[in-house]
This record gives sequence, C-alpha cells and structure tokens, in this order.
Amino acid sequence: MAVTVTLATSLTCASAVLLPLLVLLAALVWARGAEARRRVRRCGEQIPGPRPLPLIGNILDVGLDSKKLHESAIRFFDQYGNTFRVWAGPFRLLVNLAEPSDIEALLSKSKNLNKSFNYEFLHPWLGLGLLTATGERWKKHRKIITPTFHFTILEQFVDVFNKQGNILISILRRKEGEGPFDIVPLIDLYTQDVICETAMGVELNSQTEGYASSYLQCVKNMCELLMKRSSRPWLFPNFVYRLSSLRRQEQKYLEILHGMTNEVIRRRRKQLQEDPTLFEETIDELGRKRKLAFLDLLLYSTLNGDMLSDEDIREEVDTFMFEGHDTTASGISFALYELSQRPDIQEKILEELKEVFDDQSEQISLNLEVLNKLKYLEQVIKETLRMYPSVPIFGREITEDLYLPSVSADVPPGVTVTVLPGLLHRCEKFYPDPHTFNPENFSPEAVSSRHPYAFIPFSAGSRNCIGQKFAMLEMKAVLSKIIWNYSLQIDPTFEMKVVSEITLKSQYGVRLSAIRRTHN
Repeated sequence: MAVTVTLATSLTCASAVLLPLLVLLAALVWARGAEARRRVRRCGEQIPGPRPLPLIGNILDVGLDSKKLHESAIRFFDQYGNTFRVWAGPFRLLVNLAEPSDIEALLSKSKNLNKSFNYEFLHPWLGLGLLTATGERWKKHRKIITPTFHFTILEQFVDVFNKQGNILISILRRKEGEGPFDIVPLIDLYTQDVICETAMGVELNSQTEGYASSYLQCVKNMCELLMKRSSRPWLFPNFVYRLSSLRRQEQKYLEILHGMTNEVIRRRRKQLQEDPTLFEETIDELGRKRKLAFLDLLLYSTLNGDMLSDEDIREEVDTFMFEGHDTTASGISFALYELSQRPDIQEKILEELKEVFDDQSEQISLNLEVLNKLKYLEQVIKETLRMYPSVPIFGREITEDLYLPSVSADVPPGVTVTVLPGLLHRCEKFYPDPHTFNPENFSPEAVSSRHPYAFIPFSAGSRNCIGQKFAMLEMKAVLSKIIWNYSLQIDPTFEMKVVSEITLKSQYGVRLSAIRRTHN
C-alpha cells in the first residue's frame, strides 16, 4: 500500500512539473509561429500587389485557367511594377521578381538555393533529379554530372548535331510544294534524337521512325497537368490531389514517360555490358579524347563508389530527357517564327554563313570552331530567348532573410520567391522597343551597358542551367542548316498564341513555308 501511495505521489509530482513545461513549450512554438506569420504578413504589406480577399487571397485575381497565368503576370507587372506579390490563399505569400537588382540579390548568393514548393509537383515524374534536388544531394549530383558538359565533349556533340540536322533537312525536302505546315513537331523529334544520342549514347531514330511521338505527347500533357495543379491551391496538399482526376491522368502519363526512360537506360546498359571498353576514355579517329557521356557517367558511378541507385539514375535521365529537348525545342521554334517574318535577318545570317564556309554545297558541315564564329546568329538566338525565354518562371523557397533593394523590403523564411524572365526581358528601361524583335539588343555595345542580371534565360548563380552551352550550340547548328537550305515565310493566316506549360510554347505551333535556296 505504501508503495502504491509513493508511486502515485511521484506521478503527481512529475505531472505537476511536466505539464507546465509542455504548456510552456507549446506556447513558445505557437509564439514563434505567430512571429513568423507576422513577418510574412508585414512583407506582404510592404510589397505592392492586388488586394487579397479573406481565405482565398488573390486566387480570383490570378484566375484558375493555367493557360492565362502568363497574361495575369503581365497585368500585375504593368499595374504594380517589376516586383510585386500575390497571396495563394491566406498564408502562402508569393513575391515575384522582374527587377535585376532584386534578382541579383536572390541568385548571386550561396543561400536560398531550395526550389519553390511547386517543384514538388514534379517529383512523381522527375523524382529528385538535378532540377528538383536540394542540399547535399544536389551538390553531389551536380559534381558528378558537370564533367559531361566539358568543351571537349561538346565538340564531339557537334558531330551529332550535323547528322541529326541533315536528317531534318531531308525531311523538310518532303515538305516542299505542300504549302504552309507546322514545323514544331519536326523540331521536337530532332531535339529528342539529339539529346538521346549525345547525353544518353542511344540512337532512337525518332525523326525517321516516329519512335518518340507518344513520349512527346505525354510530355506536353504532363506539363499542362502540372500547370493546372499549380493554379489551383486546393490541389497543393498531396492527400487532396491523390483523390483528384488529375492524379489518375498523371499515373497514365507516367507509365509512358518512365517506360521510355527505362528503355533508354536498358539499351545503354546492354551496350556497355557487351562492350565494357565504352566506359574507357579513348582517342577517336581525329585524335580527340573521347570522354564518358552523361548516362555513361551515371552508370559508371555505380561501379566507382558514388552509389547512385537505379532510381537515382532514372530520375536524372528523366530530367535530362525533359530539359534537354523541351526547352531547346521551344527556343528553336520561336526563332523560326521570328525569322519567317524577317527576310532581312535571314539574309544577314546567310551572309555570315557564306563568310564562314568556302564550300557552297547544299550540306554544310559544322564544327565547334565554325559555330563559335557565328556571332550574329548568336545575337539572333539571344534575342529569341529574350522575347521567348524557354523557362518563363522559376522559383525559390526562402530559408534565410532576403533583402530586395528595389522595394526596400526584407523577405523572411517561408515566403516563395519567383523570378520572371518573361517579364524582365521586356522591360523598356533595359530594352528599347522591347516588343520588337531586334538582334542588335545583343551587340557588344548594348550588352556592356546593361545590368548583368537583365538577361537570364538560363537562370544564374550556382543553380544556373548546366546545359546552356550545349543548348546554344544545338540551336546554332540546326538554325544554320535550316537557313542555309531554306528561305522561310510565315503563313499569313497564322496567329501566335504564347502559353506557359512549364516551358514557353506556341499553343498552335508555328506554321510556315520553306522555299529551297540554291547555292552556286
């Protein structure tokens, strides 16, 4: 009996001590959360933007049609300036940047590197590949992958650009005399073949066999689905999204998308098993040192102690299959749209090509030295990416205080900051007559007088696009071949409708005619 009393007394004393401590701890947690929410609210009051409604924030101002998000951003930009905010519901604050000084404050530092919350929507598709990974995982994968984009490897890639570009030209030959046609599907297949052969070491022959058409349609459908989810805050929580019809559609698309990348990995594994020397750095017939391609490095890393799992490899391949073709295809397609309306710019490109090539044959053979000489064509591509940045928006989740000089505001942890290259690149104070296509915006004189963060089609800082040199060379190569062989004319009945589907797209393709040039 005495033992029972003693035990009860001890429990009572313990409760008397622990209960106040637990209450105090809960109060501290609540107070800390309340202070964080106050800081976020204060930040939202300092930065201009539309007036939020209770509970729903600015959802009605932004709209629920994902295809009109781009239009909403332009409207806010015109009304509130280069830096503005919107509320996605009552608690999530989004600060949007199109001012170089603010963008520099975000991207030039080695902090706030985590991607914004909506990148999590990509996880079922891309997992934790280089685009979506954070922290030590991102650093490890970036370190492994960076050597695949060394200039000596890029030089070897030009051989693939030549081969696949010649196939594209042969396909365009069949279009002669047909009248206007949509060139975008042909560019999609070209870029798919290029990324598979260069980065994966696998020839898909998509252009000749149409092998990747179902994959490309799924990429398009998946991007549309992700944009729909991003514009509907009630679908942000995973437990709600899993009950939606969008989730069921997503699962169907993922079967095809993952099936395609698994097939690419399977093919390359088989080749490497049959010929282990493919893992070795060798000297090719031109005396150049052949290094391991992207997928080879990933597969080799599993043998070399870096311990990338099969899932890690598939996620990186998924990421590169998407980013390596979709963004480049967007840039090429918009360049062809602008060029088809400007015969004078086509002629300037042609004159530059004639200066570089003594041989006037129909098939020009490119190399890295030649591509680096095409300075005017590079201006044309940069002007295309100014007006139509392939990635028109990207975001970061703030984990450490960020000061925005243009609005004299501190952005606290818990706020999502998005960068808007599509708006930044059309600021009149950086680009005179910003809605007119003018490659002179990228003359050496114009570039030297402009803020370095006023042009960021490949992002900037430590999380910039790892494949930007690859993309520029690929765009130069294919545009050179097309302009050398064809004079382009836009279909006079065609109307461009730009939509944002993760990457910027023309909703109705690009309809043009291609008239063959003759070279004496």
